Amino acid sequence: MGPYMGKSFLIIVDSYTKWIDAVIMNSITAECTIEVLRRVFATHGIPKVLVSDNGPTYTSAQFKEFTVRNGIKHLFSAPFKPSSNGLAERAVQTVKHGLAKMAEGSPHTKLSRFLFKYRITPHSTTGVPPCEALMGRMLHSPLSMVHPSLNDRVMQKQERQKHYSDRHSQVREFNVNDEVFVENYAKGDRWLPGVVHLREGSKMYDVKIDDGRIMQRHVDQMRRRSSGGKDDNQHQNDNSMVNDDENVIPTCKNDNSMVSVNDDVVSTRQSNESIVNVQESISEDVVVMGHNNNENSNVVRRSKRNRKAPKTWV
Repeated sequence: MGPYMGKSFLIIVDSYTKWIDAVIMNSITAECTIEVLRRVFATHGIPKVLVSDNGPTYTSAQFKEFTVRNGIKHLFSAPFKPSSNGLAERAVQTVKHGLAKMAEGSPHTKLSRFLFKYRITPHSTTGVPPCEALMGRMLHSPLSMVHPSLNDRVMQKQERQKHYSDRHSQVREFNVNDEVFVENYAKGDRWLPGVVHLREGSKMYDVKIDDGRIMQRHVDQMRRRSSGGKDDNQHQNDNSMVNDDENVIPTCKNDNSMVSVNDDVVSTRQSNESIVNVQESISEDVVVMGHNNNENSNVVRRSKRNRKAPKTWV
């Protein structure tokens, strides 16, 4: 195409996907045209059929040798009948109108902006953008940020869920030669002692147990153990059991064994004993007073008035 805007253009269009490639040419000789086609074919592959006009560049012996060596079937449009290669002529008109609408920038900048917008716009024939028809995906553009794809939304949701999950989860990891317990799914003890032999990834470990076997376990199937061979978690549980036993009131048996209770239980027993002592002292006083009154023939009697039960609200 050309000259247009003082430049010559080489327009290439794919008949299946409607993908357009346009290159500004400083020279339209057969040698320069072949160099441009080599770069295009290196990206998209060598075509089976190539249709061109009857220009001297395409009818030259050098261009014919290029097509023969690459196994390309070269066809020519009918002389003085541009409509016989209508797809290429339509592509030329599309590029011209697109460049005319670009107000700013050099010819190279205008051409790049037009090609990008054209390739992400759905085509009227295929119904999909040329980039999606050719590559199987949509090119990332400012429009993609306004309407994110399904994959982008899924990735954002997963990253957000991972962020909230990591805030409440404790990161556990082991180093090589760390002494651990691994969960046993065969017969025998549930936890087997071993040493971390190799780390595979962020969560998987190879653990060498005492009998020489190598077991592959996830970090959730492992526990750290102290140098004494006892599970640290179990040691903490034992300490908690000891502390809890101090707060338990054991049942008294017939033997004379001593039991220890905490201060709260002792104070409770003392308060109960003091109440019993006060009640005994009051009963003794009543007995003494009754005895003295008998001697004086003055008997203390209860009142015979009727007492009503207190009203309760149900």
